[in-house]
Amino acid sequence: MKTIWTIIVTLAMANILVVGGLLGWLSMTDRLSMDRIEEVRTMFAETVSERDARLEQEASAANAERDHLFEAARRGALPRGSNQVLSETFDDSQIEARRLDRVQDDITRQQDELAVRIRAFETARAEFEEEAAAFRLMREEIKAREGDGQFQKSLKTLETLKSDEAHAMLEAMLAQGKSGEVVAYLSEMGARPRTKLIAEFQTQDPALAADLLERLRTYGIDAASE
Repeated sequence: MKTIWTIIVTLAMANILVVGGLLGWLSMTDRLSMDRIEEVRTMFAETVSERDARLEQEASAANAERDHLFEAARRGALPRGSNQVLSETFDDSQIEARRLDRVQDDITRQQDELAVRIRAFETARAEFEEEAAAFRLMREEIKAREGDGQFQKSLKTLETLKSDEAHAMLEAMLAQGKSGEVVAYLSEMGARPRTKLIAEFQTQDPALAADLLERLRTYGIDAASE
């Protein structure tokens, strides 16, 4: 019996020493204070059922107060201080509404800008496709003329004429709306007579000469550098 009692006392002392050491460590490491002890005591002083009941009661009271304020606002009989609360809430709502309006305005503006760019792109693409189709048609017509025997004879004649005489013949063709044939002749003749003819056009009509040079570039001919 004495042995059992000795064991019990020894275990009790050991537990006391462990608890004391733990409390000392908590205190030295700034993990334990009177405020924390009070918090723990308060937490365990209330049962779980009592805590749930208290929280539910507080929520009900808050909802009742909110309903009371809204009802008083509807009747125009708010208690002192409530007008300011509702005014601040209304102001916050107005600020948020204005912010959302600005965001929506920015979105609308960006959508409008995108629509304008899309329309411009579609217009440019349609113009390009139209020009490409006209260019292909012109190339086919010129190619057909170049294979014609009469075209080759006329080309040789132009190359043997003086530059002012050849220029006069091409001017007459341009006056008849045969600009495609003029470009075809210029593209097929030798570099030297072509250079002289371009110089004649440059002297008489620089704008027309620039147009002819640009159209010759579509054939890969840079007459300006010859």
